[in-house]
Amino acid sequence: MRKHPITAPLLLLAIGSSVFVYIGQIEAPIVADLWKSPWPAFRDFMANSVYEGNSVGASDLGVTAAIICFFLWLKRRKSPINNGHLSNNDLKFIWLSSFLTAIVTVHSLKWIIGRLRPHAFFGAMDQQLLNVEGLQNLSLPGFLPLIGPRGIGLNSFPSGHTASCAILLTFSYVLWPKNRAAGLAFGLVVLVFAAAMATARSMAGMHWLSDSVASIFLTWALIHYNWLRICKKESSP
Repeated sequence: MRKHPITAPLLLLAIGSSVFVYIGQIEAPIVADLWKSPWPAFRDFMANSVYEGNSVGASDLGVTAAIICFFLWLKRRKSPINNGHLSNNDLKFIWLSSFLTAIVTVHSLKWIIGRLRPHAFFGAMDQQLLNVEGLQNLSLPGFLPLIGPRGIGLNSFPSGHTASCAILLTFSYVLWPKNRAAGLAFGLVVLVFAAAMATARSMAGMHWLSDSVASIFLTWALIHYNWLRICKKESSP
């Protein structure tokens, strides 16, 4: 029996939800320690982005790759010849998945759902409580109603910077049919890269670790769904 295209993405979302809940229960002292004792060079490089008016940073990689693929697709989309290592469908899959995840879905959720950023949350706390004992049983800020105040301190969920790293998983998907070992290896590197971004964003006090977990699994699920709809059919006999 052929699986429905939505089955695997739903499974990824279910796994991500479980990890999100678990991380949310233990992350307060971890995020507080990262925020109090950051590695400034690492934190700043990971956060920088020319698309936000700053210098080049790690968060530019995924967005830049998606933009390049978009313009290559525009140039080749009417050609029946799939020249090069990336077919026309591959290019469409990469830029469309990147646009729908890192830009549309993630950034829409940031302004629909209100969650206090760590720096605002910790800044309002008594400094004496910012230790393991004071944070062990702390209830982290949840989500506000859909209608309410918005601003830089209330758009912690999900992490846009982490999503910009996770969209590089699209390249792992297009590598997979051609060379499974290379596709798997590249995917693992991307996940490590996204985890590094999650750490850096917590160091900056901009995101809870659970925000980044949500970004990775939400992005991954949408990428997988798009791959099944756009590229899987092309590679099927």
